[in-house]
Order: sequence, then structure tokens, then C-alpha cells
Amino acid sequence: PSFALGPRETTLTTPMMPGGENLTVGTLEAAPLDVDAAPDCDVLMTWGDDRPAAWTCARGRGRVAFWNSTLLGTKPFRGHLLQTLALVQPRHVRPLAGWAVVYLDDFPSPASNAELDPIWTELGQTPAEFYAQTWYPDMVAVAEEAGLTYTSTVIYSYNGQTEAPFTFEEWAEGQIEDGWSKTLYSPWVMAEDARRSEVALHGYNHQSLTLELWPDRARMVEALRAARQRWEAEGLAPLPVTYVPPMNWIDSVGVSALREAFPEIETIAGLYFGPEERGQNREFGPEPWAPELYALPRGTAGFIMNDGARLRTLTLLHSVGVWSHFVHPDEVYPNADRAETYSANGLPDPTAVGWRRPGGMLDEFREWVRFVQLRYPWLESVPAREATVRMRAFDRLSLAYEGEATDEGRRLDVRLSQPGQTLMTWARPGETLEEVRGGTVLDVWDGPLFTQYVVRSEGRRLTLRYADAPPPSP
Repeated sequence: PSFALGPRETTLTTPMMPGGENLTVGTLEAAPLDVDAAPDCDVLMTWGDDRPAAWTCARGRGRVAFWNSTLLGTKPFRGHLLQTLALVQPRHVRPLAGWAVVYLDDFPSPASNAELDPIWTELGQTPAEFYAQTWYPDMVAVAEEAGLTYTSTVIYSYNGQTEAPFTFEEWAEGQIEDGWSKTLYSPWVMAEDARRSEVALHGYNHQSLTLELWPDRARMVEALRAARQRWEAEGLAPLPVTYVPPMNWIDSVGVSALREAFPEIETIAGLYFGPEERGQNREFGPEPWAPELYALPRGTAGFIMNDGARLRTLTLLHSVGVWSHFVHPDEVYPNADRAETYSANGLPDPTAVGWRRPGGMLDEFREWVRFVQLRYPWLESVPAREATVRMRAFDRLSLAYEGEATDEGRRLDVRLSQPGQTLMTWARPGETLEEVRGGTVLDVWDGPLFTQYVVRSEGRRLTLRYADAPPPSP
């Protein structure tokens, strides 16, 4: 029998991972079975008025878990799926990639000297002045505070041009004060950024490389070659090895054109979620339309983290062990599409938030970074090119383990094909990870259902010993 609940708010109540406390995952219409949790079970998720929709119970020498929902089969819940599978196993070890990449999309890019609100009213700066004198210095400050390394994504024009000539007037439009004289904003900021960041390619303009938007492949190649010639002529950064599709759209023809114009490209950083036909919904691994390239998808975006973004952040952290995120410098400016996206995700109109105002985008981004760093301190921030190298190696990783019970506790021997790996393991209630041989504990989280440990191996063998936890002090 089914129980038609109708549209109800859905909340993950018992955290299964650091940062997963009281996570509202939206108002959903579902028809779970008309069953309920036993009184001795731990409720993991509720529908509507606290009706249990997922729960776990200790039974005999083990544990069972039940999700009365199809949510667990969706991509945003992969982290919870893996945590649930591990929860009912007698022992659990999971490898983690252990990196974070933060992209600055549409940066460097053209910027005007127009007096555009809300920044003109808030700070008295044109877009070129705001990006050069406020936004970028603030982002550098966040990076220095948090030890972040950015990957920037250059775009030369917003002209929408898909037929020659492919010109660069916008790139030479904005000006800023540089000491006692004026200088062109875009080349200046690209040179500044190249000293700190990987500089990736976003495109000649913001037209996605799809036949839906371009007349044919030849025009795509021509525009990309114009961007290449400009890049080489200015010589402000090494030629790019990472490509981020504008609007996160690309098709197989666009991938082919990209390969022809920029054979140095190794990575396409599209989206982890979204429609496959747009070049989204990618997994970490070979790009399906060009297996010689690596798909390094991004999972989250923006400066403001709501519960939906928190869920997507957590699912990548617990399925792959990464944080892959991007922001746009122009999010503070009016844009109908962006306002619609913000509204659909339950966020305020971006123009009402501001940048340096209390609770503005800068404060919100700092909080998002702190959220990740405090709960996942084992992540290492790297540029996208380094993340690709690490993921190719991670894809080749294999591990095997065997365990036995001894007088000293329960031992698990883990054998790895590569040294220096990050792994997650758990201790059950009433148990502790007593000893680690051949590795170091990087982080411990005491959750309501288990204690989660993140361990870094030294060589190719790691021995973990679990023992009964000492009784609490009287």
C-alpha cells in the first residue's frame, strides 16, 4: 500500500555527516509506503509534520536502515546513500580524493566604466573599478585567510558574436587608476591573477559551444583561434589546460572544436548535476565525448549557501571526497536570469544583498568557506590542473582489506595500490579507533550514529585497531 503524502517539507534530522544537521531538502511530493518507524529507531528524515521517512535501528548484532522515499536514488543524495550503506556494514573504509577547487568564473573578463547600481550606490565604483579595487582584493584576502588556490576562467567578450570578425573592443574598454596613470583593466587584472591562480579558458565570448548557438563547427574553431591568438600575443599567462563551458553548456561538436583550437586542453570542468545533453551530469573521469580529456565537474556555485547547496556540497564530500565550487564576480549586478535562479533556490535577489554590506555576499562566502574548512580540514585546495592529475591517479587506486578479532580488539589491515591516501572509517557506538599503524588521524567527528575518522596512510599498508570505548567517568 502507498501513503499519498502530497507536497510536504522534507528534513534530514539525524546528521549522518559533519554539517548535515537539520538539513531541509525542499518541499517534495512523494508517495512513501504507509509504514512507520519502531519506537527504538533513530529517525534520519521526516516528511511534513515529523512523520518518519527514513530511519535506522539496531537489530541483533547488526543494524538495518530503511528509506521510505526514492530520494536516496538521486544524485544529490549519493553521500547519504554511501553513508547508509556503510552504516549497516560491520566495518567500513572508503577512499577520499581529498581536494578542493574554487573557480572564479567570467574572470578575468571585460568590464565597463559605467555607473551601475547597486555597486555605484554602495561603493561609488564602476564595474572595472569594483572588480580591480574591491572584489578581487577581497577574494584574495579570503584565499589568504583560508589557504585557497583559485582557478580563474578568462572570457574576452560578451558580444554574442558567432560570425567573423571576432574582435576585442570590450577587452580594451574598462580602465582603472594605476598609480598616477590609467591602465586597461582586463589585461592588468589577468596579469595580476596569473601570479596567484591557474588561468583557465572560458571562451572567446559567452556563447556556449553548441550547434544550437553557432552556425557550424568552423565558426567555433575560428572564434577560439582568435582567443588563442590574443592570449599568445599578450603573454599574460601560460596557455590554458582547463576549459569551463559558458553557461555550463557544451555539445560533442563544441568539444571537437575546442580540441582543434586548443590541443593543450586536458580538462573540461562542467557540472556534476544537470542534463547530459548539455554536457552536464558528468562524473569524475574521461569526458564521454572525448575520452582523452578528463571531466572534472563542479558541484556547487554562488556566494550564499542555503540548505540545497549544503546538501550538494556534502554529497560530493562523501561520495568523492572533494569540494568543487564556482562563483561569478558580477553576481551583485542586475540580471534577470540570475534573479530567477536565486528565486528558484530560495535566495534573495542578488542586487539586494550587496557585496561588503553586513551579511552581504562577501560575508556569506567567508561563512561557506569556514563551513567546509571547519568540518572537512583534510581537504587541500589546489588548482583544477592539479585536481585532474590527482583524480587520474585516484581512479587507478585499488584497496583490499581483511580483518580479525584479537585479544586487543578488532583489527583491519588495509592494503593500497598507492601510498599517501586519505580514507574514512567508522567506530560503532561503544567503540573507538584505538590505534592506527602506518598512518595518521586527520579528523574525528562524533556523530549520533557513529564516530567518523579520516586517516592519511603513509605507505601502502594501514592497520586500524578498533576497541571497546572506556566507560564514561562517573
